[in-house]
Amino acid sequence: MSLTQKNLRILHLEDIPADVELVERQLRAAGLPLTVQPVATRDAFERALDEFQPDVVLADYSLPDFDGLSAVRLARQKDPDLPVILVTGALGDEAAVTAIKAGANDFVLKDRLARLPTAVERAVEEAEQSRACRRAEEEIRTLNAELERRVVARTAELQAANRLKDELILSERAISVELERVRSREVEVGLRIQQSLLLSQPPDVPGLEIAAVTVPSQGIDGDFYIFLTHPNQSLDVIVGDVMGKGISAALLGAATKIQFFKALNYLLAVSRGQLPQPKDIVMLAHAEIVRDLIDLESFVTVCYARLDLDRRVLSIVDCGHTGIAHWHAVTGRCEVLHGDSLPLGIREGEIFNQISAPFEPGDVLLFFSDGITEARNAVGELFGVERLTAHVEANSRLEPALLADSIRQAVSAFVGPTRLSDDLTSVAVRVRTQQAPEAHAGMQIRSNLRELRQARHFVRQFCGALRHPVPGEELVDALELAVSEAASNIMRHAYHGRPDQWIRLEAEALPEVITVRLLHLGAGFDPATLAPPVLDGTRESGFGTYIIDRSVDLVRYHRDEHGRSCVSLIKHRNSGKEGVHSDGNGNR
Repeated sequence: MSLTQKNLRILHLEDIPADVELVERQLRAAGLPLTVQPVATRDAFERALDEFQPDVVLADYSLPDFDGLSAVRLARQKDPDLPVILVTGALGDEAAVTAIKAGANDFVLKDRLARLPTAVERAVEEAEQSRACRRAEEEIRTLNAELERRVVARTAELQAANRLKDELILSERAISVELERVRSREVEVGLRIQQSLLLSQPPDVPGLEIAAVTVPSQGIDGDFYIFLTHPNQSLDVIVGDVMGKGISAALLGAATKIQFFKALNYLLAVSRGQLPQPKDIVMLAHAEIVRDLIDLESFVTVCYARLDLDRRVLSIVDCGHTGIAHWHAVTGRCEVLHGDSLPLGIREGEIFNQISAPFEPGDVLLFFSDGITEARNAVGELFGVERLTAHVEANSRLEPALLADSIRQAVSAFVGPTRLSDDLTSVAVRVRTQQAPEAHAGMQIRSNLRELRQARHFVRQFCGALRHPVPGEELVDALELAVSEAASNIMRHAYHGRPDQWIRLEAEALPEVITVRLLHLGAGFDPATLAPPVLDGTRESGFGTYIIDRSVDLVRYHRDEHGRSCVSLIKHRNSGKEGVHSDGNGNR
């Protein structure tokens, strides 16, 4: 606001009324709106400073009881920015300097009052600027104090946060270690669930070669497969895939697998042993589990296939799965057989359709998961059904185990270093030219080393009854030794020396091979975990597996479809291997 708009309150210290009037007239003539409060004594001056609150002070330098220099000091004590102008009749240079040093803004001689309005205006403006600077400085000091307080507080907060961060880092590290331990344990448990509950061992079925491969994408998956053998030269193969990953998917897969076993057993019971159709088994299993799958918002794709070796007919119930790749030995071409049923768990009361297709000796049937066909490479391209069928056609002469593994390798090479996004499962089945066994026999012995004599007698008696060709003495000795060593290993290690358990021996003779299987319920055995024996005379035991390997042409350690541990000893009837003899009591 300009001074011409503001009403100035002027405190005039003057003892001559005429001079007061003269000064007021001079200021009003300059256009300054004002209110003048004249005082002539010290007491009146001090009261006016408090009560009148002037914008500017005009003071005569010399008064009878009071002087202008004292007025300047009093005004400065009251308000350091209050402008004070000395209006006096005469003032020497020394007195003027003293007044200015004491705090006077200016001095005007009474005979030169024309300069007074300008001096007042300048003094008031300087006072306003000074007050503004003081306010700014005060605000800056306040802001600085507040900033300093905030810096101190923030520093304390950061220090506390850093301490908390350090504590959190240590806690997170500890939690990470514990989570990794729990995760490793979870994976270990999940893999055990998968191996023991989801992945059945391919059975030995005359006329078929079977192999299975599964590669989980996250350590644990919901893929499962089941093999069910039946007395009438039939084999059921069930391959399934649970939506999702991890232990929950594995548990759902195990629950679904159990329902198939329960459904088959129930239908066999009510039909008095007559083998039920695959579609009926699927419908009953689905009815038992569909409500749980719907509640869990999950589903299971399944391919249930039955191979009837006598009729050479393949019956399929395809529940939203990938179908079956069928390679025909006669044409060398591969086709994919599909059904049209929905996955398990989509809706209650579902009716499942069954289709049939013929097969011939030499044909290959490949069951596969969508983890194969839907695997993507770096540019997002699918492996696809066409690549799969082309690979089967190009590698159809491989043994099923090698064919299944070659598919795994082909998918891995196609995907590259990228981790598989879904589980990879394949089951390969080759139909052999069917040969009726020349002979078949079985017996049980106890897990007592004294009964090894019966095992050897069983082998020799079985081989002695064979003709065309008659097994040579060296072949019989070698097979007898292998059976004795295998039975001894089962007694000593699988049953931990307990003599009251059972071992089942089954022998089968085909024109080309003789197979003896030893089945038991003891602990399984993986010879690949053993170091090869050192034949330097430093060890007196531990050579059983070496002797077995040297005595027969092929050894398989596996589990059969009933969960029994199985050692299959296979000897070619024209084999030239020489037997390695032992004392027959299990000593190596």
